[in-house]
Amino acid sequence: MCVALALYVTRACSDFVYLMSSCFHTAATLSALNPTTGSVVGGVIVTLTGTDFLPNSAMECSIDAVDSAATYITTSTVKCVVPSRGSPAVASVLLRVNGVDETNALSFTYMGTVTVTSFVPTTGPTGAISLRLSVFLYVFAECM
Repeated sequence: MCVALALYVTRACSDFVYLMSSCFHTAATLSALNPTTGSVVGGVIVTLTGTDFLPNSAMECSIDAVDSAATYITTSTVKCVVPSRGSPAVASVLLRVNGVDETNALSFTYMGTVTVTSFVPTTGPTGAISLRLSVFLYVFAECM
């Protein structure tokens, strides 16, 4: 909604009128995030769904206070790229417009990376063979 504003100022023997317009919009809300988990390496494209998204070049996602450019798709869909993180954790995701937090927060869980620690056999014939992998996966678990 846009409104016209008039500011009347009387100073000494002169009257001034300042005309301005201002637009207001309904605050956006988030209802879902997909996917809700990803690697600490980052780079995952997440889809935020909700209501009242407006196309705005100053729109960004804030993932635990780290900003990521947001791509407007529709009034109910925005996409963002999740940044990397040093360790597994649950992060707060919200939509920010012109540097102001515009939405409620949703959660994104950063998962650890898989590290191959060994494989057997280490040598063999060319062609298809079976390998046994030993892996280590650091998983973040939040206890209540």
